Amino acid sequence: MACAVVAWRRRAHSNYGACWLHDSPYVFPSTRGKGDKPIDRHALSQAVRRLRLKLKMAEWSPHDARRSATTWARTMGIPRDTTEALTHHAIVGSGKTYDRYDMQAEKRQAVDAIADYISRTRRSDAATKEAA
Repeated sequence: MACAVVAWRRRAHSNYGACWLHDSPYVFPSTRGKGDKPIDRHALSQAVRRLRLKLKMAEWSPHDARRSATTWARTMGIPRDTTEALTHHAIVGSGKTYDRYDMQAEKRQAVDAIADYISRTRRSDAATKEAA
């Protein structure tokens, strides 16, 4: 899933240009339009299912990818409130009433850091395989 997300972000960037991806208020904007709408709520699950079948992978879900991405983000020092906002966990206490800040900039930085982590890991894995 992580590789698919990185590949999707690269395709979106090359198809629509950096301004399209970065001007959107959504971390995962729909490719149908100009980034003014989020992807369909079932898009990731459908993409995961197709990817698993194509690659004959063991069963896993987008929730597994959320857990991994959150763990990676926390190990990179991304604050818990950012990872909570990124995974759409509910704000508890008075914050849900009074705190209306959407944290879009922090969430975008977290997603970019996670994508960079995945890219570095893939390059490292490829270098290790070449050396073997």
